[in-house]
Amino acid sequence: MSQALAVVPVGAQEHPAATSADGAALERHQPKAIKSRVLDHVGPYLRLMQARLASPHVSHATALQPVFASSLELLPPCAYPELPASSVGTKFVTTSFFRHRAAINHLLYTPDGRRLLCGGNNGNVSLWNGTNFENELGPGIQAHEASPIRCMEFSHSGLFLLSCDDAGRVKFSRPTLEVLQVYQAHKEPCRAVTFSPTDYKFATGSDDSTVRVFDTFRGQECAMTGHGGDVRWVDWHPTKGVIASCSKDACVKLWDPRAAAAGCLSTLHGHKNGVFQARVKWNRNGHWLLSCSRDQLVKLYDVRMLKEVASFAGHGRDVACVAWHPQHEELFVSGAGDGSLMMWLASRPDAQGCLPAAHEAAVWSAAWHPLGHVLASAGGDNKCQFWCRKRPGDIFADVFDAGSAAAAPGGTPAAVAAAAAAGAAGGLGDGGGVAGGGGGGMFGLGAGAGLLGPGAGGAAGAAPGLFGGPLQGGPAGTPAYGVGAAGGTGAAAARPNVIPGIGAALEGLTTANLQVRLRL
Repeated sequence: MSQALAVVPVGAQEHPAATSADGAALERHQPKAIKSRVLDHVGPYLRLMQARLASPHVSHATALQPVFASSLELLPPCAYPELPASSVGTKFVTTSFFRHRAAINHLLYTPDGRRLLCGGNNGNVSLWNGTNFENELGPGIQAHEASPIRCMEFSHSGLFLLSCDDAGRVKFSRPTLEVLQVYQAHKEPCRAVTFSPTDYKFATGSDDSTVRVFDTFRGQECAMTGHGGDVRWVDWHPTKGVIASCSKDACVKLWDPRAAAAGCLSTLHGHKNGVFQARVKWNRNGHWLLSCSRDQLVKLYDVRMLKEVASFAGHGRDVACVAWHPQHEELFVSGAGDGSLMMWLASRPDAQGCLPAAHEAAVWSAAWHPLGHVLASAGGDNKCQFWCRKRPGDIFADVFDAGSAAAAPGGTPAAVAAAAAAGAAGGLGDGGGVAGGGGGGMFGLGAGAGLLGPGAGGAAGAAPGLFGGPLQGGPAGTPAYGVGAAGGTGAAAARPNVIPGIGAALEGLTTANLQVRLRL
């Protein structure tokens, strides 16, 4: 009897199925269907070096046009010192999930920007790649024995790393997370650590209402008392021997570590409620100090005058973190308990960028990449979101970046209708609205319908057609997914022909016999 022969391609070999210890077959590794996003920071710097050869100063370069092709001419943030708003990071890049189901308390970029450290509420430290945002440590490293990590800080030289936890311990490590020494700094939870400008000393803040300074070489320690509540954060001046601290007593204090017995240098009374789970951050110019509080405000102080110079309001819940931009000293970001992120300029009272739904829980930490082109944020939803500045041609808003009240969580019907009525030309809402009003219709249509948005259909407006002619208005915009209010029907347009001789031939053309459909 003949037997059927299996046809095997030349060079192919049969491999037995991999099995586990109990005999169960193991699934082969399948490649990812969607590769992770990659942000290349080298390209803009190469373009910057080329531009320097052609012009004496970057400001002499040709202005970027609002088209996607101009993205090739985009320079790094350091090339636009007079345009801090160009580095507002409201464009969503990707999401990296914390493998342990625990809140993320602190984010910290390495000094070279190649990696991002993530400190979790379970004591684990994860490491993400700064370019493709992939996890490089797998399940992570148990750095603090199941005690929540509250803060991490690199030395100015980049050779050492400090981290603290709820057990009051401070670990002095190498960047490889190799522990060199452990300090039992406090008996209560330690909330923050910060290096001195020389890296010889570091300061800590704790729930025992004290600020302590440790000398890593001499082994000395001094305590500074004066706060009437838990010390939530400390930050050392970038160049001088001054420490700023904030507490639940709603005060921001300035200390001289060389004269600890004399008490604090000054007390700033700016907040009405306790500075809860927040930050005080020195600006790199050494003159400005930021603080945030449960009163939903961010305060800016000038230490040369020892007074508040600006107050920023816009968050709907407690403001939990602030971070200065590394390249633009006027730009900073704030995160709140409602999961929102806002970008501000020190000279402007209104937010320059708003992400009302950046996270599903409170935002506990935000960190800029050292080059300033990427912003990382994390909080109680066990994930880290990455944001970047928008490219030329990005004129629409995504599900995170809402430019109108209608796209905010819990938007009212009135706000939805107002956003639909405020549509701008071209079928896109003004300021990144959820839906657009009508622009000029193609081929003589009097007006075009608004594009479908996540909230409401845009109203179709009257505008000259491409080929002119007294034609009827376009159809009304319809709400997307059945949410929001429908837009109105556009009025007829009678305009001169843009291209002579064609408008007369298209006089009888209406939307009944020619429909132009826009597909997103």
